[in-house]
Amino acid sequence: MKKGLYSIIACVVLLGGMVALYFAHNAQVAEQAATPAPMNDSITLLSLEKADVVKLEIVRPDETLTFLRDGEGQWSLAGTAAPLRQSYITEMAEGLCGLYAVEMVGDSIPDVDGYGFAPPAATLTVALADGTAATVHIGAQTPAKDYYYMMCEGDPAMYLIYNVTGERYLRNLAALVDSAMAPISVEDMLSFSMQVRGSAPISAVRLTAEEAAEHGIGTGFGTANMEVRSPVTGKDMYMSNLDDLVVQPMNGLTLGTLAAEATEENLAAYGFLDPMFDIVAEGASYRYHLTVGNDADALGETAYAIYEGVPFIYKVDTEVLKPIYNLSVFRLMDHFMTLLNIDTVDGITIEAHTRGIRHELATNHKEIPAATNGDAPTKEIYPTVNGVPVQDKAFRNYYQIVIGISFDALDETFVPDGNPAVTITYTRNGGLETVTDRYYEYNANFYAALQADNTVVYLVSKQAVNTAVDEIDNLLSGAHNE
Repeated sequence: MKKGLYSIIACVVLLGGMVALYFAHNAQVAEQAATPAPMNDSITLLSLEKADVVKLEIVRPDETLTFLRDGEGQWSLAGTAAPLRQSYITEMAEGLCGLYAVEMVGDSIPDVDGYGFAPPAATLTVALADGTAATVHIGAQTPAKDYYYMMCEGDPAMYLIYNVTGERYLRNLAALVDSAMAPISVEDMLSFSMQVRGSAPISAVRLTAEEAAEHGIGTGFGTANMEVRSPVTGKDMYMSNLDDLVVQPMNGLTLGTLAAEATEENLAAYGFLDPMFDIVAEGASYRYHLTVGNDADALGETAYAIYEGVPFIYKVDTEVLKPIYNLSVFRLMDHFMTLLNIDTVDGITIEAHTRGIRHELATNHKEIPAATNGDAPTKEIYPTVNGVPVQDKAFRNYYQIVIGISFDALDETFVPDGNPAVTITYTRNGGLETVTDRYYEYNANFYAALQADNTVVYLVSKQAVNTAVDEIDNLLSGAHNE
């Protein structure tokens, strides 16, 4: 029995030894494969005066960047006027001045190529005002992806630095350039222009409150009212449509991948000499100018773009741009031939020359004194047609018909021949210029309308114009009375 007991004990001891050997072997393999854990105390590698840094040079396999710091502490990229992420570059340069490692891999490793130093992922040199300089090389990540290998110029030892430190020093040009675009706002917009390749340019400028009142549009959208200057003049920009259809989509656009430096030599190659799209918006506190060139891929899902002030070519997603490419100017501006506030109009003369018709309409404005102190006086009209008094509300109803005449299209080739078929003339008060709309025969459905400058030909429905002429008889008969 005792012999059997000794045998059992011997087996247990043998089995325990084999288990211990197994775990010891696995621990040795794991130790060989894993990255050494960092020591409790960090290893100081550089100790330079941060405030004295004047230069940072970054050499990567695909680019060399030299950043210079002026007396105000602002960084610039040598050779360009690119806006920079100042905090990123300061963080890199000053971080190098107090560089430390978390572990030494070895004090003299004969073959460093296998650690990502052939060539290094990045070589950084920081220089001080007194000429002192230090250079470090960033290698690959460790097999476990928990550290980066690093070496200092003049030191044969190899060290480990934290991932966050290594990634900071591996920032490329795209990460260091400030490529943010100013948000556009219609609230304080002063001017706007947009052109799509093959289409007429659209432009508008902000109106003063007095100019807006002349147009009869009050205070409009927020504080901004804009008058279209191209492709027509004197029309009001629909600010809410501009905001919904252009401004908000453009505010969602960002500059993507950096493709190349923008130079005179490569602008043509990327399509910027005849851009697909160009937009400029200026406000009280911003200027936004984006130019989009050729497609950057076969499907047209991305395109090359330049943003003013950033001298690089980027790729942008065209998803938000394509609806704007097809946007009709008619959705951005009013289509009315002459949209005037009735308070600015003293009289209207309507002549249908081919029919021998002439009507004189007068508003006869009168200012009624305020009933009590502190109240503003009111303005009322006592309208007449051909000298015959008509009802105030009836006249206003008719006035909506005549100023509601709108155009449906433009014609760049039409040249008027002979006298107009119909003319509508608005005589305004307050020293404002008289406005005359002239309607010429165009075809069975449209008149070709011209205004004072004769530069734009509007196509207007004959039915709308003839209704404005014929409804005067109904106005005189009381058909519009309320």
